[in-house]
Order: sequence, then structure tokens, then C-alpha cells
Amino acid sequence: MEKVKNILRFDEMVVVEAMNKAGGLALLWKDEVKIIEVLRTAFTIEAHVEDPEVNINWWFVGIYASCDDQFRKQQWEVIERRKRLWGEKWMIAGDFNDIVSNEEKWGGNSRQESNFQDFKQFINGNQLMDIGFVGHPWTWCNNWDQEGEIKQRLDRGFCSYSWSKVYEKIQCTHIDSYASDHSILLFDTKMNLGKRKKRFYFDKRWLKREDIGEVIKSAWEQEMDGSRMFQVVKKLKNCRVALLQWRNNFQANARVKTEQIKNQLSDLKSSLGSTSKDCKDSLKKQLKEAYKEEELYWLQKSRIQWLREGDKNTKFFHASVQGRRRRNRLNKLQREDGTWTESEHAVSKEIAEYYRNLFNSNDVGDLTEVLDGIPHTITDELNGNLMKPVLEEEIKAAIFSMNPDKSPGVDGHLLKSVNHTVITLIPKVLNPTSLNQLRPISLCTTIYKVIAKILANRLKGVLHCCICKNQSTFIPGRQIIDNILVSHEYLHYLNNKRQGKDGFMAVKLDMSKAYDRVEWSFLEAIMQKMGFQYRWINWIMECVRNVSYSFNINGEVKEYVIPTRGIRQGDPLSPYLFLLCSEGFSNLIRQAAQTRKISGMKISRQGPSITHLFFADDSLIFCKANKDQATELMRVLQVYAKGSGQLINLDKSSILFSKNVRLNLKHEICQVMGNMQSVTQGKYLGLPMVVSRSKQQIFGFVKSNIQQRMSKWKNRFLSTAGKEIMLKSVALAMPTYTMSCFRLPSRLCKELSSLMSNYWWGEANGKNKVHWCSWRKLTRSKNMGGLGFKDLMAFNAALLGKQVWRLITQPNLLVSQVLKAKYFPRTSIFRCKVPNTASWIWRNLMGARELVEQGTRRRIGNGNNTNIWDDCWIPGNINGKVTTRRHMDNGLQKVHELICQKSWNTNLVFKNFNRQDAERILAIPISLPGKEDSHFWIYGTDGNYTVNSGKCLNDALLVRDLIQGRIKVGDPICNRCGEDRETLEHTLLNCREAKLIWKLAPIQWEGMMEQQGNFRNWWTSISEARNRPEGGQHISLSVHILWQIWKARNEEEFNGKKKKQPWKTIQKAHQEWLEMVELDTKESRMSTDETIALQQHSSQSASEYGILEVRIGVTSDISNHAFGIGISLNQGDQGPHRGWALRARSSGSILVDEAIALKLAMCKTATTQAREVQLQVQNPQILNNIRTNRVSEIRLATVVDDILQLSQLFHMCSFCLVRKDKTQLSYKLSIHALGIIFDEEHWFP
Repeated sequence: MEKVKNILRFDEMVVVEAMNKAGGLALLWKDEVKIIEVLRTAFTIEAHVEDPEVNINWWFVGIYASCDDQFRKQQWEVIERRKRLWGEKWMIAGDFNDIVSNEEKWGGNSRQESNFQDFKQFINGNQLMDIGFVGHPWTWCNNWDQEGEIKQRLDRGFCSYSWSKVYEKIQCTHIDSYASDHSILLFDTKMNLGKRKKRFYFDKRWLKREDIGEVIKSAWEQEMDGSRMFQVVKKLKNCRVALLQWRNNFQANARVKTEQIKNQLSDLKSSLGSTSKDCKDSLKKQLKEAYKEEELYWLQKSRIQWLREGDKNTKFFHASVQGRRRRNRLNKLQREDGTWTESEHAVSKEIAEYYRNLFNSNDVGDLTEVLDGIPHTITDELNGNLMKPVLEEEIKAAIFSMNPDKSPGVDGHLLKSVNHTVITLIPKVLNPTSLNQLRPISLCTTIYKVIAKILANRLKGVLHCCICKNQSTFIPGRQIIDNILVSHEYLHYLNNKRQGKDGFMAVKLDMSKAYDRVEWSFLEAIMQKMGFQYRWINWIMECVRNVSYSFNINGEVKEYVIPTRGIRQGDPLSPYLFLLCSEGFSNLIRQAAQTRKISGMKISRQGPSITHLFFADDSLIFCKANKDQATELMRVLQVYAKGSGQLINLDKSSILFSKNVRLNLKHEICQVMGNMQSVTQGKYLGLPMVVSRSKQQIFGFVKSNIQQRMSKWKNRFLSTAGKEIMLKSVALAMPTYTMSCFRLPSRLCKELSSLMSNYWWGEANGKNKVHWCSWRKLTRSKNMGGLGFKDLMAFNAALLGKQVWRLITQPNLLVSQVLKAKYFPRTSIFRCKVPNTASWIWRNLMGARELVEQGTRRRIGNGNNTNIWDDCWIPGNINGKVTTRRHMDNGLQKVHELICQKSWNTNLVFKNFNRQDAERILAIPISLPGKEDSHFWIYGTDGNYTVNSGKCLNDALLVRDLIQGRIKVGDPICNRCGEDRETLEHTLLNCREAKLIWKLAPIQWEGMMEQQGNFRNWWTSISEARNRPEGGQHISLSVHILWQIWKARNEEEFNGKKKKQPWKTIQKAHQEWLEMVELDTKESRMSTDETIALQQHSSQSASEYGILEVRIGVTSDISNHAFGIGISLNQGDQGPHRGWALRARSSGSILVDEAIALKLAMCKTATTQAREVQLQVQNPQILNNIRTNRVSEIRLATVVDDILQLSQLFHMCSFCLVRKDKTQLSYKLSIHALGIIFDEEHWFP
């Protein structure tokens, strides 16, 4: 090694000798590198480095890990212990002899996921950041020939978070070494990236400044000449320039601002006097604001949507930004010929050339066959709706549908053209090396997005007319789950078909660069054939054709490409335009099926024959497994590809055959299909195509994905509130898609719950901390003392119940038709049996059937489709069913037989049912328009099925008594007062120190002394104040006081601080509570203002002449099951001139009776031929039900539907609240109505 040192001209060296021709390390350096000390172990060299340029010291650790798994695991434990010597700033690099996934391996057998856990745990446990690399992805090769060759990324560099903050621009380059089986790793901490042009972006922190509104207003209102579009572009540019000038007037760097305030506070520490104290308080307030600004800055940079600012997660946001920047940086790319780009300029040229070729149009073939058979479905009426003038509400809806945190334009402002687009390349894999591993996302300008969203919203409304039922994506009412359910049934049939002379196959197709290859002429021809008018087509093609591209490469916009084909990923219009194109493919398959060249597949006698299922560019084709149909399918694909520009990726496409297809026939068909691979398992739309016996293994990917997401070391920087949101918004959301289709094994659910519970409680030194509260308690709702986490098994059942609900409420869906024909063709889904041959999905749905049945009732419309004796249709009865025993001679079957002229046949009802059933039947309103009967979910807010129908409360705070009881450690006596055992109640309520604090609190909970022996009872009692005025605020302030009492206790217990004065604790709690109220007020201000305006508008009196005021009074007679209705008509200032007195049968609900009274009043008013009416009601709940059309009571829902239908009889019909003193005449008429038999009409002079 001494000779090597001299050849390489290094001055110093430290060596760890090899043992038995294995291991061995050497560290060499020159004198200009300042090394303070060097430590050695059997497998590491640790150098303490001094860097005078940045004025810090840090440790470099070189490593050569063992090839033996068990020995290497021990080495990770050694590093875990030794890292305490290195402080916060250190870097470790070398041969780790392990990888983190199969993506870092080429050739040989794939490793099981469990084999990576030790190395992943080492990385995450030590909070290491992967420095990444530039160049080829492999650092080691066994140098074998052909099939035996194996390459892996065994060598790499990691660093600590604190070290990465200092050397943010570090770069690792893989350099080929021909004399070794390992590559050279070159780390450069002083990367010269050159001076880049800074892009403008809108900083969210500016919104906290009061003068920003005036800056934007003055810039926008400057007079401009030119077209309206040109004026908008110039006004936006003026705003950008004005904001840049305005920004220079204050310190925008929150970190610099924080350091300045800290220095000022340090200078004030030695000063005395009241002036010094006031100044110190002011600086502390400024420091808190500076911390908030820094957190908001890094939140915006991180682009994380599931976590909000305000929970002190600055480190997490910063780490996320660093990780994303490192992942997205492009320094080298491998060309198609195997060579590498050597500079950033070469990278940008390679990207531009690649996309120039991709976006270049090919010769489009004859479209006659593709277009022939596509029906003319867009009528003149639909075209009129598409091309009507744009309303201000449409523009507002388009703008407000955009995420407010996204950049308004490709770089915060418009570029040369409204339709110029910057493409950002997002890595599909870690450390991409080729352009195929990058996904292009188009960053369209704001103005273009507004235009495109308006067009897309209009186009979306007509897609159901022109897109076939086999396509499930982006069509209102259709879902991706539909395709999963249908495909699973058909693949289940294939997998179990072992007999019959005809075999079948399912062909899963993968489209290569589907959006980028769409030919514009093909799209235009499809729209013309469907019947879209020329003007609409011109609008769409203007959006598509007049586009140009640049590329965001390492934060800088470069190159310029003008395409001649393709639609953009990121354009709001693109998904809908691609559906129109895919209709050409669907039409070709339909034609082949009609001529019997391709046979569809049926899985039941009465079920539909399906040839294909589409979800965007994911295609699944079903046909007979023979060479003729395979040949025809390939011909169809070629015709479609020639016309549309699409290209089938044969390497990623696959075929699944039924069991009765011979092996030699499978090989022949695969050859005809371009050597597609034959598979027995795979994934369709991200879920398993076939579910086998081992459910734990099939759905193991769910656990792996959650584990991988939660084990990232940066998650440790999250605050407690951040961890709660992480679990609810990310971890618990990840399995939702899978659980919507399949019931996960109970063992897997328990493992997932354990995983999330471990994450919630955290770990220390590689071991899980004590779980002071069971996960079952944490899954309770917050008002029940939990934290609102989901019980996975119950959540899984609720999600499956959602699919059952869709089957019974949307029978016209393709999935509903398939499943009904196969499993319940002649009965109800609630009464069908589960056959032994049922698919796994159907068994799962049947497991959730009882849950749905319990809350489902039949809502009576015309009564034609509801069985009197079998269906659940009577509100108030057990299970909603009739309790009367049916007599043998009773021939009644359907509910409509009990109805006569849109009202109940009272005599017939009392004759055939007991009194309880009869009274409840007669209380059911009957639909005036005669709507069909429907299903109603009684536990929801609007009759539709929904999936969704504090820590200390669970003894989870670590007080002394709890610790001593759980782990037998410490003294249970309170350290603050020494008078009693430190229980939860004692700490927060009964301790001498706590009592002093509560005594000074601005809120006193009177009458709570007897509840203070049990915290749960005390909390339940004060929670009842939520319903009284300002009760929510009082509870919120109490929570802040509890939190400050707990914090003060911990500061004394663990940090040895002196007891805080009680008034200071109250002051701190009150201050934080005010900050929270201020934040909530800011967020809800816009919504509140709009609500107040709406209420003011609604309560205006219709005093203008011509508007007829209808006032209604209701009086109930409970003993006689009746209620009286009084109606008076007022017009202008003339006073009442006409009225009615009506008597009706009471429903037993005052709310329903008042709604019925409103309905009958509208019926009477309609007979007057009035054009403009205002109906004045006294019940605000009814008014809200009418406005939102959301009703939770089944009988009220029918009445509200009738009211909305009746409102269409008038030219103008409005509803508003009115005080009771305004309806005195109507009230008197309602009292009079109780004594009448027939309706009475009254005229007033």
C-alpha cells in the first residue's frame, strides 16, 4: 500500500489489513486536507475532517461490510453504537455488500422482500440519506458471460441529515474500472452547477402581508392596448414585475431572519429594565413568526398535499425537498446506442431529440375501417350545450378546482405563448439512467388550464352518450372498481374452465407512450364521425395543435420542440380526448365480434358477452383461444395502430388461457400474438388478476407498500400531529383501493394495525416503545375518546358494502348486469345464495351484504317494484318489514296495490294490516310524479350509503402511577406536591399546582367537582357544553390549559426546571388558543362571508309587485293523528287576498308534516297560474334540506323531491325563512282546518 500511496502522490495513509484474503481498507489523503484524528475497526476507517471553508468538523466513515448476512447484521449494530462518537454531521461510503430492492440488481434470481429488511432498517434507523449517483446503475459485476452475468449496486454513499444541509450539492459519480469487479465512486462536495436563472414563483408567505392586495390591484388595473388575451398576458406580467419589486423591500429569507432575531435576543440578555423586557417579548414574538414563515416556506417547496403547516414539521418539509431534488436531478443519461451524455448540455440535447422524434407524426393509414360503425351520437341539443357562451360561474369553477398551492403557470407567470408548455420529467424508478424511466408531465399555463377545464367540464357531460359501456374511466357514474369486479369474474371463469372443446383467453395489452402517440388527424376524424360540430372541433384542435414544448432540466427551462402529434399528460382535456380515440379501437373489436371473427365471452346464460374492457389505456381483450381469432386480433391492433399512432408494447403484454387449452396451442397463439408471454398470474389496474389459495401472499404487497412508506427516516421529523395525519391521510389510505374490492385476511389486517401502532408510539435504539394504549382504543372516534384511526377490518367491510350498494342502486352498470346475471338473476341480492363456485370477490361482497341490508330501506315512489311481505319498506318497524302475519287468502303482492290515485287506500290498509303497521304505512308520503321505488340508506345524511355512517381519555399519558403499574419502575407519588399518587386525574385536575392554575383560568366549569375523580367522566361532562353558545371555544381553551399543565409537569420532571408560576401557564395556554382561533378565522373568512351574503339574500322580503308571497301555518292534533294547514297569499304591499284551510293525516313527525304542508301549499298556488312565487317557511331545517337536496329521513326525502319537482311549475320559485309573527293569519287558518272534513278556500277583502 505504501507503493500505491507514492504512485498516487498522496501524503498520508491509514490501512486496515485484510483477514484471510478478505476485507481490508485503506484511506489516503493529501496534506491540504485537514484530518484531526483517525479511528479504525475491523471493517471501518473513521476520519475526523475539518473543513475551514464552511467552518465545521465532520466525520468520514469508509466501510467494507461482510458478505455474510448474519455477520453483516452485527456490523450494522456496531455502527449504531459508534455513531454517537461522530456527532450529527457524518458521511459513510464504501462496499455495503447489500441492496435495498430488486431494482438494484440485474440478472440472477430475484430476492424476497424480507431479505432487504435488515439493510433498510439500518438505513432508516440511522436516518441516513442516500447520496444517489450519476452514471450506470451498477457498481459490481461478477464478469460472467451471457446468462450467468449478475450486476448489483453494492457500493454507495450515505450521509446524515445535518451533513446534507451543509453539502447540499454533493454528487456521486460511478466510474468504470476495468481492473476490478467494482466501480470507482467519486464524491464531489463542491459541484459547480454554474449560475442559473432564478425562476419566479409566488411565495405563500406574501399572503400574510396586508399590502400585497394593493400591489397586485395597482399592477392589474394599469391600462393596456391590444386583444383581450394579450391584455391578460400583459397584466399578469405586470403583476409579476410588481411583486418582484415589492419583495425587495423586506427580508424574505426566514432562516436569516431567525438568526438575526436570535442574535438580538442574545445581546439583550445582559441588559436590564422594563424597556429591555418589552423589547425581549417583542423579539420572541417575531422569532415565533419567523419560525412559522420558515415552516410555510419549506411546506410550499416540498409540495406535500396531505400535511398542513402549523404543526412544527419544518425538518420534515426540508428533508422532503432535499430528497426530491436529489431524485429529480439529471446529470447523465444513457443513449440508445449505450453511450453516456457527459454534460448537462448534452443531457438537454438528448431529451429534446428524443421527444422531437416521439412527437413527430407518422403517415396515418386509411381510417375507413376504424370509423365505419361509430354512431352519430352527439345531437344538435348536445352541441348547443357544448358551444353556449361561457358563464362567469364556469370560469370560477375552473379556477377554484385548481390546487391553490400549485404554481400559477409553468414558472409562476406566462411565457411567450398561452399554450407553451414546460415538460418536467419525473423519475419512475430510483436513479433513472434512460429516458424510458422518466415520465413527462406537462406544466400548462394558468390561462390555458382555465380554458381547458371549461372545455373538459362540458365534454364530460356528453361522454356517456358517445363512449361504450366497456370503458370505465372518467365517465360520471362509472368507476375503476367496476372493471376490477368484472375482470375478476371473467378471469375466475377462465381459471376454472377445465372442460369443453372451446378454450378462451384474456389478452392484457400495454400501450407504449399512449398519450404521446395520438395522431391529431385521427382525433379530429373521430369527433367528426361522432357528430361534434365544426366549431367545437376547432376549439379542441386549437388547444391540441397550437402547442410548443420546453423542458425543465435541473430547475432550468431549456430547448424548444414543436410537436405534430400527441396530447399532454397534465392537460385537463387529455384524458377525455384519449377516450374518444380509444373508441376507435372499441369499434374495431365490435365489428370483428359482429362478423364473428372474434367471439366474446359469457360467464352465465343470461349475462352479457364481453369482448373487451378498457380503463384509459389499460386494455383487456376476451376471445376464443384459437389461431384464427388471435390472427384477427393482431390485424385489428395493426389497423388501430396505423390509424391512431398507438404502439402495443408486446414485451409488457400477456395472455391468460383457460385451463382447457392445450400447451402446444398456447405456444402457437403466443407466436401469432408477437411472442407475448403466457401467464397464470399478474396484475390488472394494480390488483391481482387471479386470487389463489394463499391470500396472505397475494395481498402481501399491501403491507410492503405501507411498510416502505412508513419506514422512511424523514418521517421521524414529524410532530405528533403530523404523525396522526400521516397515518390517516397516507398509511390508512394506501390499502383503501385494494379493500374496496377484496376482503384482506384478518392476519394481514392485524399486521397492518401493529405496523401503524408501532409507528404511532415510536421507537428508541431500534426497539419499539411501550404502547401505553391499545390500538383498538385509538380507533374509536374522537368524541368516544379515541383518535379516529380506522379499524381496518370494519373499514374493509364498509368499503365492500359500498360496492353492494352500487349494485342495488345502479342496475344499469355493466358490472351490475354481469353479477346479477350470474349470481341472482331472479331474486334480490339480499336473498340469493352463495354458490360453491363463486369467485373470491363475490364471496367478499356477500360478507358485507348483511351490513348493507341492515341500513337499507325501500323508498316508496309508485310502489310498483316493492314487495309488501319481503321488502323492508315501513319506517319504524324492525328491519323495516311488515309485522302483520299474511293470511293464506291474501293476494296482495306489490305496494302499488295499496295505492289509489296517488294516495293510500285507507280502508284496504286497515283491512289487511294490524293497527301499528297500518298507521306507519299511512304515514309514508307517496311520490306525486310517480317515481320508481328506490333504495334509501337510513344511516346517511342524504339517503346514500357512505363508508363513514383524545389520547388522555384512554390512560395513555405517562404519569408516575401508570408507569409504576405497567413496568414496576419509579415512585408513584406526585413529585410536584408529594401528597398523593400521580394519576391522570391528579396531574391534570387535583394536584395542588393544577388547582392553582384552574383557579386563575378565564373559564370555570361549575358543578364539576364531583366528576374530578375520573377524567373520562369529567371530559364527557364538559363536552356537553359543545351545544351551547361559545361552548366549543370554552372546550378548546380548556384543552390548551390541560396541555400546558402537562408540559409544565414534564419540564419539572425531565428537565429539572423550576415550577412555573400558575399565571404564566394560563397566559401561555390563552396565547396559543388565540393563535389557533386566529388561524381558523383566516381560513374560514371567505366561506363565512359568502354564507352571510347568501343568508341575507334569502331573507329579503319579496315586497316587489308581481311576486306572490305564500305563507304557511301548521297546527298538529296528535290525539287524532291529524294536522291542520293554513295557507295565505300576499302580493306586494296589498296584504292577504286569498287562502286555504286543509286537513291532512299526520305522519307522526312535525318536520315531515311541515314539509307536506309546504308541498300542498305549492299545489294550491300552482292552480292560481302565478309565475313568480316566494314560499315562506318557519323551519330552517326544511329550508336547508330543499337547498342542498340532502335528507336523512326517508319520508322527508320523498316530500322534498316532490317540492323540487313542483318548483319547476313556476317561472321563478324561491324559498326563505319568515318569523312566526308574520304568519298569524295562516296559523289561525290551520287551527280552523282541524275541524273541517273537506278543503276550504277563503277570500279576504
